[in-house]
Amino acid sequence: PSENIPVDEQLVPFRGRCCFVQYMPKKPAKYGLKFWTLCDVQSRYVLALELYTGKVGDTVQRNISTNIVLHLVDQLPKNVQQGRNITFDRYFSDFNLVQSLLERKMTSLGVVNHKRSFVPNELKLIRQNLYSSWFYFSGQNTILSYQAKEKKPPIILLSTLHEFAEVFDDEKKLPTMIHDYNQTKFGVDVIDQCINNYTCRRITR
Repeated sequence: PSENIPVDEQLVPFRGRCCFVQYMPKKPAKYGLKFWTLCDVQSRYVLALELYTGKVGDTVQRNISTNIVLHLVDQLPKNVQQGRNITFDRYFSDFNLVQSLLERKMTSLGVVNHKRSFVPNELKLIRQNLYSSWFYFSGQNTILSYQAKEKKPPIILLSTLHEFAEVFDDEKKLPTMIHDYNQTKFGVDVIDQCINNYTCRRITR
């Protein structure tokens, strides 16, 4: 696989009788079987996946998103894990997950909910100008706050891949962290498009 391997949810269309069919209104199919998928952003190959079968019992499950990513990553051989970068959205972004990936010699890059406890208070309270960036460094962790739109909360990212405050010299002064995230986050979505465009399903009436 290439250097970047994003993790995301994937909905396989299905409307048959099954107790764990999921309804996802933002997906084109809306109904189907949900998979957690780890893929190669360059070749579009699926590297690992896990079927979501619903909540287990009545017990409160903790660290679900972290466990999902680590379970997918641990399906790869250790020599394949090392040197890869995992990209994920705010559902998966967690400080403990990032540290666990570092222990596996893997970096990560993801969007973060600004209410998360590990986001420094300085970044939560500061009022930013349009297209301004604030960086916070702690060890191998870099947190970015970027004001993309007026009167909207800033975009916050957590990265262990980026060590410097790098910004493009253009009108929007886009940080390289956001540029790299945008370039690598759509791996699973592209796989969905390929499945729909080159389907082998029979047409029925």
